[in-house]
Amino acid sequence: MNQLRIKLTGLLIAQLVVAAGIWAYAQSRGSDFSVEPLIVVDSSNIDRLVISDEQNSLTLQREDKQWVLPEENHLPANSIKVEDILAKIVGLKTSWPVATTSSSHQRFEVSDDNFQRKIQLYQGDKFAGELYLGSSPGFKKVHLRRAGEQAVYAQNLNTYDFPLKRADWMDKSLLAATNINKIAHNDFTVVKVDDYWQLVSDTEEAMTPNSASVEQLTSALSTLQIMDIAAEPPVIDKNTAINIEVEGDNRWQYQFFKDGQNYFAKRTDFEPIFKLSQFEYQRVAEVTFNDLKATENSDSKESEEPVASNQLRENLSVDKDS
Repeated sequence: MNQLRIKLTGLLIAQLVVAAGIWAYAQSRGSDFSVEPLIVVDSSNIDRLVISDEQNSLTLQREDKQWVLPEENHLPANSIKVEDILAKIVGLKTSWPVATTSSSHQRFEVSDDNFQRKIQLYQGDKFAGELYLGSSPGFKKVHLRRAGEQAVYAQNLNTYDFPLKRADWMDKSLLAATNINKIAHNDFTVVKVDDYWQLVSDTEEAMTPNSASVEQLTSALSTLQIMDIAAEPPVIDKNTAINIEVEGDNRWQYQFFKDGQNYFAKRTDFEPIFKLSQFEYQRVAEVTFNDLKATENSDSKESEEPVASNQLRENLSVDKDS
């Protein structure tokens, strides 16, 4: 019993010695450590962000107030996403390093030639900062090193916040129309007159449509989402393509077409052809005149709306032909 007590007492003393040593080390290093930003720059002044791994890179650039993908015909990027990730980068601050030697860089995958992500920031032509992101020490954490320095930090950041696929950064709503007041489809036209929708086709008299169906169509166009640029789009068949002209805050001309189980859209103000989901294609391109006609079950309010005149029908036909 006495021997056990002696052993336990010795173990306690050893633990106290270790704890005292750790405390003394921390105290001796305390004067050497201060919290500071890893990147000293105002995010609003950053106008170029380059993300790369060891094989690929992607550039995001601010043009006026819009972030774009300069390597993809300057297509709009998701500016909210870009600004959010910039805020995270600029918000990073130094902490106790997990390593301070160059020999650790390979192990944590933050060396100049072995990294998971390299983040470069620019203000115009001026280099504003560079970070290496490596392995993850835990959930939502990443090992990080500031270029030109030895210290490696564990930071609250994720490598997957910095994807290298253009589709992950594109503004998926870039084809969406806004404040729509007229839609000229292949075989019908709907137009808003005095806050009421009117429906005209090449073969039918002007009439009041089912307003709920029209609202579904305008909603589909105003929330239209692309998937990506079509890498190898087929040639547009003019005989089967659905042509739609939309007026609102602007005047847009679309072409929708499909090839087997693949669906595409083209708008004249953008050079590329974009790939769509089947859902997005069907809720715009496959809408017909009959889908918009008022039925006996339509709201009674619709019957109170003024019916479009024949003169309106003729005017719309002239616009469509032009």
